[in-house]
Amino acid sequence: MLKIVYQSLFISFLSISIAVAAESTVTVEAFQAPAWKQNTQGKIALKPGMTLQKNDKIKTGKTAKVVLRLSEGSHIKLGEESTFLLNELSNTAENVNQTQNDSIFKSAVQVLAGAFRFTTSKLGKRNKRNIDIRLVTATVGIRGTDVWGRATPEQDFICLLEGKITVNRDDEPEVTMADPLSLYVANRNKTAEALSVADEQVVAKLALETELDQGKGIILEQGEYTVYLLSSTNRNDALKTQKKLDQLGYATSIVEANIKNQLWHRVAIKNFASLADARYFAENAKQALGFDGAWVIKL
Repeated sequence: MLKIVYQSLFISFLSISIAVAAESTVTVEAFQAPAWKQNTQGKIALKPGMTLQKNDKIKTGKTAKVVLRLSEGSHIKLGEESTFLLNELSNTAENVNQTQNDSIFKSAVQVLAGAFRFTTSKLGKRNKRNIDIRLVTATVGIRGTDVWGRATPEQDFICLLEGKITVNRDDEPEVTMADPLSLYVANRNKTAEALSVADEQVVAKLALETELDQGKGIILEQGEYTVYLLSSTNRNDALKTQKKLDQLGYATSIVEANIKNQLWHRVAIKNFASLADARYFAENAKQALGFDGAWVIKL
């Protein structure tokens, strides 16, 4: 098994540090549907602001992407057709006299398939973290840096964007990576390739796999736009449609409207980030979901 250990890039000399939240959390910040959360209770469509629990799994569909926010100030971004599993989440102190400000955010996750990127904000770098991201054969130990990777049945692919890491693999010498754009490729059942330097244009293209596509259906908790897919006087029909869409990875709400003394039940998808995002989704709803005549309202 391959293990990558990240050495922290930032040591704070401030007398007052930024406190890590008392309760460690991983939250769905934004996404492009279809995407699901799956656990022992079943599978449901992803919603903005949803908090993940231990053993929750996130899956993204074709063209879908997800941004997860960690309470210590970092983000994990997932590309299309990815599978992500939260194995462990805690907030600990290194010793009994340690204050909350010195506590360590700990998490262990798996990227079972697809592309991912881990990034840390400037303020987030002041917090202590111990995050392990396991791919198929590689484990990326993160202490504060920026890394992009992908897990496929054939290989684990890791590109260092910032920081310094050491790479350990069974029966192979330890490798140190300290230069930006350093590239490590571990193919299945083969000796790891020699370190190489990734082309900046190639890295820029890869990065797009985990970045949300602006204006193309982004949903987030503060989104002000709603797309109505259909309106029916039969509540059961609306509920059946809602259940179907949930299974397809689209979280919906039933919104009631009284028009000329007639009660209508509207199936809506809320929280689109912008008018452009909502219109894009509405325009594509016919081809992707079979709904004709979807319309947009700002709440």
